[in-house]
Amino acid sequence: MPTKKWSAESAATPVVTDKLMLLTDPAGTPGNGTATLSSLGVATWHFNLQPIDSATTVTTGLVYSWEVLVPAAIAGWNITGISAFTRVASTSGDIVFSINKTRENGTGNIWNGYNLTSTAVTIPAGDNWDDQTWVINTAQDDLAQFDTFSCNVTSAGTNAQGLTVVLTAQKT
Repeated sequence: MPTKKWSAESAATPVVTDKLMLLTDPAGTPGNGTATLSSLGVATWHFNLQPIDSATTVTTGLVYSWEVLVPAAIAGWNITGISAFTRVASTSGDIVFSINKTRENGTGNIWNGYNLTSTAVTIPAGDNWDDQTWVINTAQDDLAQFDTFSCNVTSAGTNAQGLTVVLTAQKT
């Protein structure tokens, strides 16, 4: 079955739903109906996360965090893939970082961050893309609403700019 991708930009006060606005043309004119993920047969979801914007040089010593508004429709799905790329490749030295997940447990307490991979993610010097398959930490691969992800860069290489991480989740 081919992978189906979709994304939605939220309003100032997002509403978490599993419904999609159907578009009738590329200009974004709303269609007359909505569809659910299940009715579309969506079984894979891709998160494009940009902890370091494309004009910013990658540096070590900072932890870049971002919150993900996980729709209720995919809560409980599992992260099955991680890849990453930079806008400008490092001219010398690899870019090495970990991706961590933190979650609020429903009582206001935050769970500690857990590494999503068994080893650090590495983008080799001279490359814009990691070309490896990273082993996912299956004890921490499930998604829940309002998960927070962070990226801890331990080696920045030289002159690299921008960092985008792509998480792939699949229905279990």
